[in-house]
This record gives sequence, structure tokens and C-alpha cells, in this order.
Amino acid sequence: MMKRRFARLALVGVCGGLLLVAGYYVAPPQLGGHTAYVTTVGTSMEPLLHSGDLVVVRERPPYAVGDVVAYQSPELHTVVLHRIVARDGNRYVFKGDNNTWFDAYHPTKDELIGRMVMHLNGVGGRIGMVRTPAGMSMIAALGAVGVLGGRRRRRTRGAHEAVEVERRPRSNGDGARGSSSSGRPTRSGGGSAGPILGAVTVLALVLGGVLFLLPETAVQHREVVYSQLGSFSYSASVPGGKPVYGRTTARTGDPVYLRLADAMTVSFHYTFDTPGLLQANGTIGLAAQVSNASGWTRPVPLVAPVTFEGGTATVSGTLDLVALTQMTSSLEEATGIVGGQYTLTVTPDVELEGTLSRRPLSESFTPSLGFLLDPLQIQLLPEGQPEPGAPPSNSLAPSSGSSVTIDSDVPRTFSFAGVSVGLVPLRAGVLVLAGCALLGLLMIGVSRLRARRRGEAATIEARFGRWLIPVQTDTLPSLNRFVEVESFDSLVRLAEHYGHVILHEERQGAHAYLVEENGVTYRYQARVDR
Repeated sequence: MMKRRFARLALVGVCGGLLLVAGYYVAPPQLGGHTAYVTTVGTSMEPLLHSGDLVVVRERPPYAVGDVVAYQSPELHTVVLHRIVARDGNRYVFKGDNNTWFDAYHPTKDELIGRMVMHLNGVGGRIGMVRTPAGMSMIAALGAVGVLGGRRRRRTRGAHEAVEVERRPRSNGDGARGSSSSGRPTRSGGGSAGPILGAVTVLALVLGGVLFLLPETAVQHREVVYSQLGSFSYSASVPGGKPVYGRTTARTGDPVYLRLADAMTVSFHYTFDTPGLLQANGTIGLAAQVSNASGWTRPVPLVAPVTFEGGTATVSGTLDLVALTQMTSSLEEATGIVGGQYTLTVTPDVELEGTLSRRPLSESFTPSLGFLLDPLQIQLLPEGQPEPGAPPSNSLAPSSGSSVTIDSDVPRTFSFAGVSVGLVPLRAGVLVLAGCALLGLLMIGVSRLRARRRGEAATIEARFGRWLIPVQTDTLPSLNRFVEVESFDSLVRLAEHYGHVILHEERQGAHAYLVEENGVTYRYQARVDR
């Protein structure tokens, strides 16, 4: 008896564990899971998705350009499922495949619900109620009521039946067995172990089929960040500049006085900084432009683009300060506007083509360095006021950054409660579970077969032994009326209907089974094999 109880508890635990694992992967966030279900509306994602499709999304950071991701839009007060097309700092830029415009709202990573992992055409509209957290909660609650309520009823009736057994005639020397019985009969062969083992087998086979259909590797998205860094510098030879500079050279940060210097050399050093593998070639050039507040501009050629390899390059060009002064003087003489202030802008032009971690890469970098130019000197433009919360800008050291998404095949794993399990071990575990359940079913079948060979009474004993109460008919009240039933299953249904146990009498090799109700005794006599 105790062995059967422990076996039943073990099987219930296994089924509960499998249901918990399945619930972890299919439960929505509102129920503590990591999977959400979105029903598409409209045509913004055609031809990939159509209105009424059910899309399964799951939390799978990091998210990269090209992923179809759901996010909660505070502007539309609904969930939006579109494709990531760009990054804007720590925000993501979205666009529907069928739209010609970008989403107005740019969510952060914390506002993303999950990446699309699968979609079912036209299913979303049909299961609208079931897929909602309320619907799923209702189903779970009904299931719990059905399971727990059923068990509670059995225990209640069991207590009632124990009282009835005390009032009934005593058994023929087997009172311990009769008094230990509780609950009403069940028609499930092999007790409750048969259905549980069957459920475990079906669940394991279904789960195993899904696991064997999955590929052993999964695509892992990894972002490789990179930065483009620049460094400006300039210098001018000032032979008579010792009283001014303390040296004969003006350096980066110094104003350059036009009476002391005839030329100024501007240099730009470029660096492509990344932890990834860079294989690229590029070109780098340097240009300048003079302009004033009225809109007048004049280009000043410095260095034509030259090629370089790898991620670093340097370019230098010399500005003829005498020629610049003559240019501005000619403009003032022609326009009559004398003593104006001019802006000199030096702009490098970097173009890079190649691969980063074997992904195509195409980047350009065109920062600029501004100077104020007047008839007496040339000096750096003052730095602009940074935006609130932003670091101070430095025009002498410009930079920009981005990233590329690298897709690599990694062994597929499943995580539960912080533990990761590989697909191959999980397949083996499910097969072992299915094998054990099938072995249990086989053992139950063999025991049934053996019982049948020993006769119908042995079969009934194997199936319902714990629910049978041994009695003697000569102790039953004489006023009882006997009604013969055609099969033992009919007697079981009567016992279930009235909530009674089944009385069992054995006399000279003949077995009779009885159910008493309101002065009537329903009886089934087992067949005797000759």
C-alpha cells in the first residue's frame, strides 16, 4: 500500500515538474513568465505578417537592427510590433516593413517586450480570449478547481465511508484492511498509476518530438561596438614669436598672429577603435573653407584623398595665411565691407570599407575644426554649450560610435530557475522519462494479464483491491433485497453514484461483490473459470 502511494506521489511530482517547465516557457509576463502573445492589427508588417496573425515574442536581449520586436507605446497606449531599423543612442528606431515612415516613439531597452520567435497565420483572432492573462488565469483556476476539488471530494467521502464501514457488519478477520480503506472506487485500471503514467508518456513523447524537431544550434546575436576617434592639431612657425609664445612655434590651442606667421599646418589623426576583427581599407583627405556671416564661402584646397589600410591614418595640410589675408582683403575691397570677421573650417574626409568580425562595414567620418579669422589673428572657435547631462564637447578630439550585429551558431540551451540545460541532454532526459513511463505501463499491463489468467476475481482484486471491504452475507440485515447486476463496472458506477464502498464476500471459491443502498443490496458475482 505504501509503495503504491509513494509511486503515485512520485508520478504526480514528475507531471507537476513537466507542467511547471512548460508553463515557464509559455506563461506570459503577467503570470511570471517570459513569453508574450501579440495579435497583429493592420498591414504595417506585410508581407511578413498579416492582420489577425498570432505572434509569439520572448525576452531575448540583446536586440539588434533587423529584429522584429514588440514594445509598449505610451503614445498609442498599445503594443507595437515593428522592425528595428536603427539605434539612436540608448533608444531604438522602429519602422513597419510596409510603412514609408519611422515610428514616432523611440523606446529604450527597458520598454521592449521581446523578439518575435514564431507566428501563426490567422490564429490571433480565434483565440483572443484564451491568450489574454485573464483567460489563461481562468483556465488555470478551473484546472486547479477540477484537480484539487476532485481530490477534496474524495477525501470527504472517504471520511464518510469510514463511518459507514464502522456501522456495517464487521469483516471476517480482516478488520485492519477494511478500516484503512478510504475514498470511493475508481474505474481507472491499475489504480491512479495508469492514467498518470499515460499522461507522462504522452507529454514526454510530445515534448520529445518538439525537441527533436529543433535544430541543435541556435543563432546568437552579439553586438560588436566600435568608435571612430579623431585628433586635431596645428602648428605655425613664428621666428619672432619668442616675446609672445616663449618659443618660435605656435602650437595647438595658441592664437596665431598673422604678423608673426605666414603659414599654419593642420593635422588630423584617425583611429577606428574596436575589440572586433577589422579588415578594411579607406581614404582620407583634408579640405578647408572660409565663410562669413553674410553667407559668402570660398573653398581652400588642402590635401586630396589618399588611401590607407587598417584602422589608423594621419593627414596634414598647410594653410597659406598670406593668401587667406589677401582673399579676405579682396572681398572687402569689392564689397566695401571692411573689418569683418571670418570663419575658417577645416574638415577631414574619412571613408572606410571592409569587414568587422566578418560582417560588411562601410563608414564615413567627417568632423570639422573651426577657427575665427580676422585681419590680425586666427584662433580656435569657442566650444558650444553642451546639452544638459551631456559631457563637455571637445572639437579637437571628435568621436562617434556604433555597432554591428554578429550572428553566430551556438549550442541550443534552455534555462530554468537559473540552470541551463543543453538540447542533447534534455532530449536524453525526455527519452528516459518516456521509457520509464512506458515501462510502468508495461508492468501494469503484465499484472493485468496475469490477473486475468487467474480469473475475473483476481482481475477485480488487482484493479480495485484497496476499495473492497471483506464481509459475510449472513451478517447482512435479512430485510435487504438483492438485485443482481450484469457487470462489475455497473456495480462500480452504482458505488460511485451513491458514494459507497464495495463489499466483497468470498465463499468456497466464489466471489460476490455488493453495494448497499436504502435496504437494497446490489450484487455482482464474478465468473469462475473452469
